[in-house]
Amino acid sequence: MTRRRAASGFTLLEVLLAFAMLTTVTGATLQVTSATLRDNAIRLERAWLAELARSVAEEHLVTRPAAGLQGSLLGSMADWHWRIEERPARAEPGLAPEALGRIVEVTVSAWKAGAPERMVTLESLVADGAPR
Repeated sequence: MTRRRAASGFTLLEVLLAFAMLTTVTGATLQVTSATLRDNAIRLERAWLAELARSVAEEHLVTRPAAGLQGSLLGSMADWHWRIEERPARAEPGLAPEALGRIVEVTVSAWKAGAPERMVTLESLVADGAPR
């Protein structure tokens, strides 16, 4: 009796094993890509919020009334919101309050609707034109 020579090719077990390895590698690659895209979207949103806050602060500093802002001012544009607040600057320990003169602390906060945890806040000191 003679043995037949095995036909060349892959067995079903080898094909299934290769398919399982390919599926695992593809799944891991998709997870890494998804995480990277999510992180980039968050960074882009924070950059947009920082630019929005800077732009709103600059506009406020140019157009603010001489008497200053009483309370806070809210604004929005589509899904983007901001708040402007003014208060007298706080004296640091060891610094006399009169050393500040008429300095006002302006705070601008910006956030996207539905995501207030990603709020960006900018603070600036400006000279107040109103006499005290």
